[in-house]
Amino acid sequence: EEHETVGRQMIGGSSVTQHWELAEEKNRVKEALRAAKVDVLTMSPNWVIPDPAIDKFVELGLKHNPEMRFVIQMSWTAFDSMTRGALKSLEERDTKTIADLRPAQILFATAIELQVNAINAKHDRPVVTISPVGYAVLKLREAVIEGKAPGVKKQSDLYRDLLGHGQPPILALCTYVNYAVIYGRSPVGLAPFDTFGGAVSPELHKLLQQIAWDTVSTYA
Repeated sequence: EEHETVGRQMIGGSSVTQHWELAEEKNRVKEALRAAKVDVLTMSPNWVIPDPAIDKFVELGLKHNPEMRFVIQMSWTAFDSMTRGALKSLEERDTKTIADLRPAQILFATAIELQVNAINAKHDRPVVTISPVGYAVLKLREAVIEGKAPGVKKQSDLYRDLLGHGQPPILALCTYVNYAVIYGRSPVGLAPFDTFGGAVSPELHKLLQQIAWDTVSTYA
């Protein structure tokens, strides 16, 4: 109730800096922040971390709304390793274990955590929180490996390409994780917001909701 989506700004595969440097007449984020219309701003950086523009958006937002909160989406790793060319085929993902995948995710998460901690240290409250989507995706892949993800037979079914653009199960999971972080409440039991044409069954939605809450509620 009373939620309003103020706006979205999309640049494919972008760093936060690309959004900061976007021409003023096109920069809907800056316009909304300066108008003090935003209570929560989410940012989804690519692999360029630390990104100085995260700090800049935080300062701009707080200047116009001192009570504002910011969420940084810590996504899943590109190419399963953050190294371009590390994967030769989608099917190669099916051979990966969680032990194979976790080190790169931890490296990416640590870089984001360092920047967020530094920003929060400048303020009298934690103005920035992290949405641990990447760790939730690891839990989903673990469920797939164990045969516990309804309708998903193999890990490669979760991705559209080698880079790692997500198929509907990852998109739904990402949404539930961000919901849990923004609102501080469990998504478990919510009506599915989108069946993606049947690609995400009610049973899979239920699992994704539980994975999202398990991940958020245990992430320090």
